[in-house]
Amino acid sequence: MTNAGKSLANIEFPPRGLQPGSITTGTTSSDGAISSAGQSSPPSSSRIYTASDVLTIGFTDRTVLIVVMRDSLCVTYDLSGKMILPPFHILPSGVGDVGMPLMEACVYEGGVAVLSASMHCALVEMLDQHDDPSYADGANLASRKVLPLNHSHSDNDNRPNGDGGNTSSSASSTSSDSALPAHYALVTPLQTADFAGERYCNFVTLAVLSRFHTASRHPEVFLSTSDNSVVVVDTV
Repeated sequence: MTNAGKSLANIEFPPRGLQPGSITTGTTSSDGAISSAGQSSPPSSSRIYTASDVLTIGFTDRTVLIVVMRDSLCVTYDLSGKMILPPFHILPSGVGDVGMPLMEACVYEGGVAVLSASMHCALVEMLDQHDDPSYADGANLASRKVLPLNHSHSDNDNRPNGDGGNTSSSASSTSSDSALPAHYALVTPLQTADFAGERYCNFVTLAVLSRFHTASRHPEVFLSTSDNSVVVVDTV
């Protein structure tokens, strides 16, 4: 609602897209992008989402409302309450349509970062047609794109990756302004679980420094640890 108390939109919960059997199955192109073909397949679990499943909720600086569930499912809305992207798991478990259980999620001005109970971490950057197309070209090789329902790719290539994601190919591709969707997400898994295992430590919480304030021009994720230290992860 507005500052005057006027309602802008009403969003039903759980949304229809989160009902059992209705989570959209996407196709993956050779450039690492996931676009929905509008088909549904029943998830491996008959989970029914409720309000208690919401881990965090917040706005980006471009007024995108991000809702993150405890199983890493991410739902995005605009100010009118319209869903921007099909629901997707930020940290897929690699077993059916199930995500990793999360400990923490931090919505920041450019998207959201999440931390799982198994110390896996991932960053979601919400981008749109106003961003430089070359930015995604310089993304981490493990990154993947999540595209709107009405966006299609001519080349589909389904490949699993080793981090439970949908592709192992790069999110980079030859882009043009006309090919960019109005909104899309860039999901980057980070190798934090290996780091925690090697040093026998646990991560406690996380924060994100926007790409507009870093030397690499990509976000940096700050993770506090159980041994009173802070780990800084560059997402490039």
